[in-house]
Amino acid sequence: MICRQLRVQKSLYVSFPTKIQGVSIDISLQLLSLHTMLKAAKHRALLLVLLISLLVGKLTAQEKITFIGADRLIITADLYKVNDTLPYMILCHDLKSSRGEFNDLAKRFNKLGYNCLAIDMRVGGKKNGIDNETMSLAQAKHITTKLLDCKIDIASAINYAFEKNHKRVVLVGGGFSASLVLYTGCINPKVKCVMVFSPSDYFGGILDTKEAFPKCVIPVFIASSRVEGPAVKKYVADIPSSKVTLFAPSTDGAHGTDALLNTNPDHSDYWLTILMYVRQIQDSK
Repeated sequence: MICRQLRVQKSLYVSFPTKIQGVSIDISLQLLSLHTMLKAAKHRALLLVLLISLLVGKLTAQEKITFIGADRLIITADLYKVNDTLPYMILCHDLKSSRGEFNDLAKRFNKLGYNCLAIDMRVGGKKNGIDNETMSLAQAKHITTKLLDCKIDIASAINYAFEKNHKRVVLVGGGFSASLVLYTGCINPKVKCVMVFSPSDYFGGILDTKEAFPKCVIPVFIASSRVEGPAVKKYVADIPSSKVTLFAPSTDGAHGTDALLNTNPDHSDYWLTILMYVRQIQDSK
């Protein structure tokens, strides 16, 4: 497959693999409606209304849980569970952050057909009033808390979620965790696909992407702000282009998962490309 650029709207671009697989009825109909309405829409506000109608609905119950990581560190997470059969989406926060980064976003991802697990990694801080409990415990027990050590937390979360129903997981990350999520997705067979926002070399070359990225066999969605776009494209250049969906708005956009929040004027553009990406992966084996 050859990666191509698709112009969805004047204000954005998104690059998709040319061949797109089948989708479930629900998402297919929603996307068809969006596509039809988008072609006829003269006002950006209409797209926003359509996206809100899709993403806002009955809220999923949120439960704080803990599980033991590979190095025996107890990891705290928020579980947003829809039912026992849906695959899990693991949500990984940015620097100086916590699982609270996904207080709103996890419930939106639930609407796309996933149970969500927002984890506290051992590096971070307080976000949206939620302390990073994994970091606090790691510091109290003198367990290593380098950026690269968060790979252990992500791998442990994958194992925890996979054991629930033995379905491959979706990984989501923003900022520094986006880079770890990309790396992990390329090497871990329990990962079905990844969605990342603003990946970059946060590790000074220590993370061996040159070895891992060319081996990627899963679809990856990579988004950034407009100004980050060229650097992000260069950073992920070793991933086979047939696996990559690359998006950046022609307007400013935002860094990391902040791009998906209502406070970002371009958030509806990001969500539309996510919906299109879900269409690609929903029924893939």
